Amino acid sequence: MTITDLCNRALGMLGDSSIQSLEDDTVASRACKRNIPIAIRFVGSIYDWQSMRGVAVLNKLSEPNPFDEEGFVYQLPPDNIKIIE
Repeated sequence: MTITDLCNRALGMLGDSSIQSLEDDTVASRACKRNIPIAIRFVGSIYDWQSMRGVAVLNKLSEPNPFDEEGFVYQLPPDNIKIIE
């Protein structure tokens, strides 16, 4: 299923017509393009989806860890949704 397919299913549930692409110059396409990233991040945050897992090398920051004097602080990736131990 593509992002466009997912948007079309949502549009269909709302009684709206389908789109061909998120790049279409229609109100529905612009609404989907604006809202689908928010929906994906929300759904990704409420369950541990195998397909949304990833591994990243974290950059150690120089600032001290406020919770552990001997611990370290790391920069999270910009696409991070949640951390799973």
